[in-house]
Amino acid sequence: MKKRIIIIFIIILMLIPLFLFNEGEASNKKVNKKSNNNKKQYKVESDNISEIIKENVTEKVKENIIIEERKVEEYSKENKFKYITVKYDNINEYIKEEEKEIEEIKYICIKEENKNLKNEDGKTYYYEGNNKVKGLKLIDNKRYYFDFETGELINDNVKSVIDISSWQGEINFDKVKETNLVDSVIVRVGYGTTDDNEPVLDSRFEGNINELKRVNIPYDIYLYGYAQDINSSNKEVDFIEKIFKKYKIPKETFIWYDAELTTFNSFYYSRPIYNMIVDNFVYKLNNLGYKNVGLYSNLYMLTKGNLSFEKKYPVWVAQYYKKCDYIGEHKGWQYTSDGKIDGIEGKVDMNIFY
Repeated sequence: MKKRIIIIFIIILMLIPLFLFNEGEASNKKVNKKSNNNKKQYKVESDNISEIIKENVTEKVKENIIIEERKVEEYSKENKFKYITVKYDNINEYIKEEEKEIEEIKYICIKEENKNLKNEDGKTYYYEGNNKVKGLKLIDNKRYYFDFETGELINDNVKSVIDISSWQGEINFDKVKETNLVDSVIVRVGYGTTDDNEPVLDSRFEGNINELKRVNIPYDIYLYGYAQDINSSNKEVDFIEKIFKKYKIPKETFIWYDAELTTFNSFYYSRPIYNMIVDNFVYKLNNLGYKNVGLYSNLYMLTKGNLSFEKKYPVWVAQYYKKCDYIGEHKGWQYTSDGKIDGIEGKVDMNIFY
C-alpha cells in the first residue's frame, strides 16, 4: 500500500511542471493576442490631438480614436514637447516612419504653439515684449507677414526677397545669408534692345549668380525691357535662352520682364505696343520650356497706365507704401527701395512674395 502511494505521489510530482507549462503557454497566447490587436501605436507631440488630425478625417473615425496619456521615451533633449499615444492609422503629413521591434511606429512632431502669437478679436498679432511686430518676422523657421501699420497677421508663409543688379556693386553674400532676412534673390540678367543693337548682360550678373550658387541662396532673374516691336522682343527672348544655357540656369527659374518705360528715344510705349511685346516675351519663352515667366512694373502702370491690359501670367507689383493696393492676382510686392541688408552697401529693393 505504501509503495502504491509513493508511486502515485511521484506521478503527481511529474505532472505538475507539465500543467504549469500549459498554463504559461495559454497566458502567453492571450498576451500575444492582445498585442496583435494593438499592433500600431503613434506617439504624438501635441497638447491637443484635434489640432493635428487631418481635416478630411470623417467624424465617425474621429469618434473612434482612442487617446491615452502616458510617458514615453524622451525624443526631445530640450524637453520642449509633451507626448501622448494615439491608436490611429494615418493622422497627417508630418508623419515620419521609423522601425522599432519589427512593428512600424510612426512619429509626429508638432511644436507647441508660439506664446507670442496672440488672438485678439479674431485677428492675430505677434508681440515682442508689449509691442506688436510689424512687417516681416521669421518665427520657428517660417516667414510671417504682419501689416506694416496695424501689426495684424496677413500671411504666415511668405518669402522675403531682394532684387539686385550692378547698382549694388560687389555684394558679400555670406553676410547676406547670415542675416536670415533674405529667403531669395531676383538678379538682373541685363537689359534689352530697341532692335538697334543686342541685349546687354549686367556687369555683375556672372559674379552674382556664382555667389548665390556658392552660398545656396535661391534666385530668379529679371530683364529690364526695351523692346519696341516683335523683332526686338524676339532678340530679348533669344538673349534669355542663351544666358540660361551658358550659366546652366534651371528652366524652372522664374523670369520677370521689367516694363517701366513710357518713352525712349522719342518712341512712345503705347498700351497695344506693350501688350504685344510682353505677350510675345512670355509666350515665346513658355513654348521653349520656360514655364515661369511674368511681368514686373509699378502699380500705376499696371492699373491705369500702358500695362493695364488683361494679363494671363504672373504679376510682380512695385508700390512703396504700407500695403499693396493691387487688387488683381499677384505673386510679389516690392514695398520699398530703401532696404538695408548687411553685406550690401547702400540701399536695396525689398519684396514680399506669397
